Amino acid sequence: MKRPKPEPGPLILEPKLTPLQTNILKLLAEGYDHQEVAAQLGYPSTRGVYDVLNTIFRRLAVPNSIAAVYKAAKLGLI
Repeated sequence: MKRPKPEPGPLILEPKLTPLQTNILKLLAEGYDHQEVAAQLGYPSTRGVYDVLNTIFRRLAVPNSIAAVYKAAKLGLI
């Protein structure tokens, strides 16, 4: 009697971050606030930082900057 093959589970991949996303998370991890991150990157306002952060939140499946920094560090991404 042949055993049935187990169904494959979902493939879990580690999220990939762009160099810009990694840089923003590193700055936040160093204690910079969003305004300071924008200034470091040469952005005229925090709008660009928030746009990048929202993409990071989706990729890492987290709700905020603190959780993003924590998860990225835990995964070895920063």
